[in-house]
Amino acid sequence: MAGFIQSCFRNKWAGYLIFLSSFLFLIPYVAIQIRGISIFLNAAFPDLIPYWGWSAILVVIMLIYSEIGGLKAIMYSDAIQGVILLVVIWIIGVTCLNMAGGLDSALEKVAESNAGLLSLPGPKGLFSSPFLIASAIAIVMIPVSQPQFTTRLVVMKNLKSVHKMLMRWGFLPFW
Repeated sequence: MAGFIQSCFRNKWAGYLIFLSSFLFLIPYVAIQIRGISIFLNAAFPDLIPYWGWSAILVVIMLIYSEIGGLKAIMYSDAIQGVILLVVIWIIGVTCLNMAGGLDSALEKVAESNAGLLSLPGPKGLFSSPFLIASAIAIVMIPVSQPQFTTRLVVMKNLKSVHKMLMRWGFLPFW
């Protein structure tokens, strides 16, 4: 990825900066996930293995999976996880609406609680300058804060595949 950034900015230091910042972001990103799952497994099976043992097992499994399947396997598992997450989110949303008595009843309850929540841009003016500036920074920083996404773009087989993926990605929010 550093080479891709270098060719875009014509400066080797830009590539090094992106690589370093991505690396520094990924360490806590992955560590938090491993620790969380290890704590869960330790709570589920308290006397079997200590949480650090679960962590070691998870790291070994991740390394073996990545080595055997490569980036393609990781991308497929990401796609499967994404579809599962979307389905579960819809199930949770529909269940919550049903528990609230339907959409109309839920909107009435929200109106009773705080009617400003039902107006655009929200009760405190969501689309203020600070919000838009923060959103722009977050979007511009995606290559650094989400290097796993950027890596998948860089390793695609050709530019046509990148364009197809980006077009499909644009429709994701409308699901």
